[in-house]
Amino acid sequence: MKYREMEKLFYANNELEFKLLNLIYVIKSTESGVVIYPKIYSNKKSYYLDFNDAMNNYEVYKEPLISYMDRIHIITDQ
Repeated sequence: MKYREMEKLFYANNELEFKLLNLIYVIKSTESGVVIYPKIYSNKKSYYLDFNDAMNNYEVYKEPLISYMDRIHIITDQ
């Protein structure tokens, strides 16, 4: 999936679920920005200013999420 397509889906729905490396992640808008977390570890939430900030700073195996764009599979696109 391309970054711009994912960003467009997120802003259209204010929430997005995607699968990456056998985990399902949730990214959603909050009053103060964006929260992202693996669905099975909902107590491990990370907060960011916006979608771009989350994609560039949330790390999976010490790599930013944006570096995994070719492995991300969108689950929800309401």
